[in-house]
Amino acid sequence: MLDKDNPDLLETMRSLGSTLEGEGKLAEAEQMHREAVAGWRNRGEIETPRALYALDCLGSTLEAEGKLAEAEQVHREALASWRKRAGSESPQAISELEALTRILMAQKKVGGAE
Repeated sequence: MLDKDNPDLLETMRSLGSTLEGEGKLAEAEQMHREAVAGWRNRGEIETPRALYALDCLGSTLEAEGKLAEAEQVHREALASWRKRAGSESPQAISELEALTRILMAQKKVGGAE
C-alpha cells in the first residue's frame, strides 16, 4: 500500500482532480487538488515543479468555482515560487501571472498583478 504522501499518488490525485474539473465536478476536483497540495506540503516539497503544478490546478479549480479571493492567494503563492525557482521570465511564472491577472480583472482589482 502506498503512503498517502507518495509522490506518484499525489500526482495521480492531481490528475484525477483535473479530470473531475473537466467533467464539471468542481467540488470533487477541489478536494483532490487540496489533498495533493497538502501531501506536497507534508513532504516539504511544495516548491517542486510537480507540487507547483498541483497548486496551479487548485487555483484554476477555485477560479472555476467562483472562489476568486482564494484562487488569487493560491496563484500568488505559485507565482512567487516559480519566480524563485525558475525566474520571472520562465514560462511557468508567466502562466501564473496570466492566471493571476485574469482573476484580478474578474475581481475588478486593476493593477494588482506584479
